[in-house]
Amino acid sequence: PQRHFPVALDPTWQGGDAGQNTTNGNIFADTYDESGNPTWDFWNVNSLRIGQANVIGLCCNGVSRSYLKFPVLPAPAHVRVTSADLALYQSSQHTGGGVQINASVMLSAWNATNLTWNNHPTNNVYMGAGYTAATQNNWIHINVTSAAYNWWQPGLALNGIELQYADESRPQEFFFS
Repeated sequence: PQRHFPVALDPTWQGGDAGQNTTNGNIFADTYDESGNPTWDFWNVNSLRIGQANVIGLCCNGVSRSYLKFPVLPAPAHVRVTSADLALYQSSQHTGGGVQINASVMLSAWNATNLTWNNHPTNNVYMGAGYTAATQNNWIHINVTSAAYNWWQPGLALNGIELQYADESRPQEFFFS
């Protein structure tokens, strides 16, 4: 068959941290929460955390989960999502590698400036997994094709992604998104 133009190949999006409300609009934000500090918010901390902090000597912080939201502009006409990759930069090395990180699509809105363990969204749908690296300063990748497809094609609300370990007793790692 003949090629039809325009052709979109490997579009990427990169952006900084706006630290803004994620309940309306296509804006971006990231934060994490801690079970050991269930009323604290961490939207202004520059790293994301996933896993059990008490195991690595951060006494009393408990389990952390991370939350990301970023703009996904409307797809050009007749474009379909065939793959999407979430890359996280792992800046620590506490797990020894191979710990499964589950990524879930958030089905309800959240606000990065006041998200805590006590009020984090619980209405999520699993979409993929990645694994921690054995050493620090490495990129890890999570296949988020199903999320990107559903944000573009059927119009699923863009409420972002939650990241948590499949086994939350495993040692915490730090990430940059």
